[in-house]
Formats: sequence, C-alpha cells, structure tokens
Amino acid sequence: MAQLTVSRPYAEYFAYDHPKSDPAGSRHWQSLPGSDSSALFRTRDELLSSFAADVASLESLAAADGGDRGYTIVLKWSAITGYIETVTTNKDPSKRFRPFPLPAGSLDRLVVEEFMPLLDGAGRIPQPAEGDDADGPHRDAVRSIANALWGRARNRTSENHSKSVYSLLRGEVESPKMGIDCFSSTLLAVCGMNVLGRGSFLTLSEIHAYESHRPGGAGGERKTCEVSYVGADAAAKRGMSISEIREFKATNTDDSWMYMNGCPVICETAGEALAALVSATNFDIDKNKDVYSEALIEIKRDMLWVL
Repeated sequence: MAQLTVSRPYAEYFAYDHPKSDPAGSRHWQSLPGSDSSALFRTRDELLSSFAADVASLESLAAADGGDRGYTIVLKWSAITGYIETVTTNKDPSKRFRPFPLPAGSLDRLVVEEFMPLLDGAGRIPQPAEGDDADGPHRDAVRSIANALWGRARNRTSENHSKSVYSLLRGEVESPKMGIDCFSSTLLAVCGMNVLGRGSFLTLSEIHAYESHRPGGAGGERKTCEVSYVGADAAAKRGMSISEIREFKATNTDDSWMYMNGCPVICETAGEALAALVSATNFDIDKNKDVYSEALIEIKRDMLWVL
C-alpha cells in the first residue's frame, strides 16, 4: 500500500514524537497472553493491508442474517488501536515505544480470553419470544454488560487514552487511572450486544455516547440506554433510557443541545462504529506542551483513508 507524504503542520509550534524503543521491552507487550511471532504486524503496510481486508468484509457481514454483523472486527481493531495509542503516548519518554512489531495475535487472544467472558451474564438473559416485550430484556442485557465493563475497569476513567477495549483490559499497566470512558464503555457494550445477536447501535451526541435499539425491529421506535453512568445507584441506572437519569434541567432530553435536538449520530453498522473508533483515537502526548505521537498520527491518517 502506498505511503502518504508525512506533513507536519505548524511544526514550529508543535513537537512530533516518534519513539525508537523496541515494544517487546515494554510492560504492555509483556502483559499480553502468549506472543505468537507468526501473528505480528511488522510494518504499517502490513497493518493497513489487514485493516483494508477487514473493512472490505464488513459490507457482506452487515447484510448477513444472524451472527455478529462484523462487531468482532470492531473489537479486534479497538484492541489494536488502543494498544498503539497506549505504547506511543505515555508522557514519560522512557515508556514510549514504536508501534511495530505489533503483537496482533496476542491482542486477538486478549479479546477472546478476557473481554468475551464479560458477556456471560447478558448471554444468559433469554431472547424474547416473537410478540413478547423486547425492550425489557434488551435493557437487562445492556445493564449486565455495562456493569461487567465498569466492574472490570474498577471505575477507572480518564478523558485521555481510555477509548478502547485495550484500555479497559490493560490500561492499569502504566496508569492507575486509565480504564474506560463514556465513548469506550458504550462502544464495547454495543459490540457485546451484537456479538450476542441483539441489535444495538452506538449513538453519539454533543458530549455523550449512549446505546440505541429498536425493540420492534428495523421499523420500530428508537429507544435509548445509558451505559456510562457512574453516579449513585449506577449499577441499577445503567440500561435506563437517557431521559430517565438525566442530570441537567431540560424540558425534554432528546430536544436538548446535549442530545442534538433528537438528531444524534447513530452508527447502525459495524463499519460506522469502526469509523467512530478510528476517529476517536487520540494521538496527544501532552496537550499542555503541544506534544503529539507522529507514529499514531500517521497510522490514524492512513486508516481514515482506507475507510
């Protein structure tokens, strides 16, 4: 795949970091389940080729009956981009590493061995029979997954570098605060719901992410679920509609500015969720000093071109 010319806008004001240390020496690499040398991405071209192949497969997966409609691919790339973001953006230069070689096989195992078991509780909630109320069991499943995610994260949250399944499962390796945030908890809950065969959509508004679903099928009324609530009685309130637990004064939540007057961005396919994931990847190292990861800027730029 052809490489694009690197551009450094406003280079006289910003610092672009490109670490040289071998990632195999990082605590993150060493924390991963068994490394398979045959399942490494050794270059950016290898990563982009794999990404392009997965993106190309999403259209047919989205149209398929049953299955997860491509959301395991979203989880795969959430692990990969989250790992790259983590190893390239630490404020301590001694803890920053180049992204390649990248342990893709170990990251796949991380998702299978440590994320998928978080869905077990929701998986035991029966699917409603045709004609039965589907909204209640759907909310119960969202609540189960959301609580499992926040339990695994031990309520670690940060606005920086906490937007992936990798930050959920390995964020604490270098930072006690890195875990999940509003975006990542909702993205991962939506992925989990679709893996279980329950239609669920990542929904993005002004400064919030939440879950949407249509209990009556494609033509049904859109309902919402809160996923990221961390206040009082959080375990019970997750899964409720956003209108039920709003914490600000508004005549109607859906009509408020925070929820874009009822017109949020709804990611109805795995491809759209994947695009949101790549867009949310954060290459800041130190915003106060205008220091950025050049390695991650290049990867994010090229992945967006693929999309």
